[in-house]
Amino acid sequence: MRYITGGVPWSDERVQEFVSKQITRHADEGYCRWRLAEKATGATVGFCGGGRMHGLAEEEVEVGWWLARSHWGRGLATEAARAAIHDLFTRVGLSRVVSMAARENAASLRIMAKLGYTFVREQPYREFIVHIHELTPAGFRVS
Repeated sequence: MRYITGGVPWSDERVQEFVSKQITRHADEGYCRWRLAEKATGATVGFCGGGRMHGLAEEEVEVGWWLARSHWGRGLATEAARAAIHDLFTRVGLSRVVSMAARENAASLRIMAKLGYTFVREQPYREFIVHIHELTPAGFRVS
């Protein structure tokens, strides 16, 4: 969350607001950010999926991932993003998705490279300079 909220955890109220927005988005648009749960315990460890972000073009669906620090470095964000992208391309029928990350966020930029994303542009977003990358079905690395 260092690059999303400045490292400040969301309150329970903010989490509930976020979840409510995802339920509405799924009903209205057919996709949303999914809750990521730990298999063994069912505990929420993050979110991943398609959404719309302020500052991006109206038609751009952004695939984002947030993972609890305790679950970093195990390939889980890549696995979740791959599943979300596959769903957006196959079930939802999108022809392009984007992802963005602060240019200092090396981990997310590596995930984008693993999935086949290509750099499009750099722009300000909140207090960061972010890199916007795009992905089409032809460039998507399934494995």
